[in-house]
Amino acid sequence: MLTSAGESLAISGRRFQKVKAQGANLKNCTEPDKHYGEIGMGEGIKDKVAIIGMGCTEFGEQWDKGSEDLIVEAFTEALEDAGVEKTDIQAAWYASCYDEVNVGKSALPLSRTLKLPFIPVTRVENLCASGSEAIRGAVYAVASGAYDIVLALGAEKLKDTGYGGLPEMSTILGTKNRVIFPGISAPGAFAMLANRYFSKYGLPIEQGKLVLAKISVNSHRNGAKNSKAHLRRVITEDDVLNAPIVASPLGLFDCCGVSDGAAAAILCSTDVAKRHTTTPIRVLASTLLSGDYKEFQKDITVSPLLEKISKMVRIYVFHSMIWIYPMCLIWLSY
Repeated sequence: MLTSAGESLAISGRRFQKVKAQGANLKNCTEPDKHYGEIGMGEGIKDKVAIIGMGCTEFGEQWDKGSEDLIVEAFTEALEDAGVEKTDIQAAWYASCYDEVNVGKSALPLSRTLKLPFIPVTRVENLCASGSEAIRGAVYAVASGAYDIVLALGAEKLKDTGYGGLPEMSTILGTKNRVIFPGISAPGAFAMLANRYFSKYGLPIEQGKLVLAKISVNSHRNGAKNSKAHLRRVITEDDVLNAPIVASPLGLFDCCGVSDGAAAAILCSTDVAKRHTTTPIRVLASTLLSGDYKEFQKDITVSPLLEKISKMVRIYVFHSMIWIYPMCLIWLSY
């Protein structure tokens, strides 16, 4: 049974105090199974949830389609792939970040567009992890036993913002952010990180740009194999190095293009999945991590978040431990 958020936090707090009193040391935990009871975590979600159907639109400049069109297209494909009826869906999660230029606030656009009457529909938004948040909400709902079959769907219509890249971002983390990071942009932020990295490790800018170019070449190679990808052209390292600069040292091919598109997944319990497919995709884990809430990092080339992830992965694989952060990792088993 799921408790309220307040009760969950209270229970977790009591468990933590108990662990602390017993002297459990997670940093030195080399035998996860031995410490599982001491940690006091729940039984996790491993092998409880499966994805039985997925659908997605082409991503790109969809000037002839609205958000509702994209939602319907992704949902229809997912429904056909899952082999279930729309009336089988018991709850839905909808993800969208830029609501003002998309379908608006709340989850009503999803239920209205797909005509999903009298079921709970929830809208989630968590910046780049919005789609993963929809999956995560659906996964936990099924794992809890509250529902048998659910829908997770995300849609974005970024080309309608009128910007060549992401829309103006100075207040995306609140009005205070405009004072701390005025005029911030994604390319600008990562360009600062790249330059700091080059300086810290004595990497000549030409060599650093070549390393970054290899990443872009590989990404475009993968995109060229996907008929629904926005960018489907193979490029060379010279293409990347000679492209116009967006925010030095990042050039045009180092930066993501913004796209219109939607994707959907039908999830259910593993027991229900057996009735619909012989090849379900089992969800082993879904994790989110928050940062440490420091206003400024001493060294932007070091990510405390990634360090935390790397240290917990060994325990995580055994325990399906779940954390919260706007960056989501989902472990799947085919």
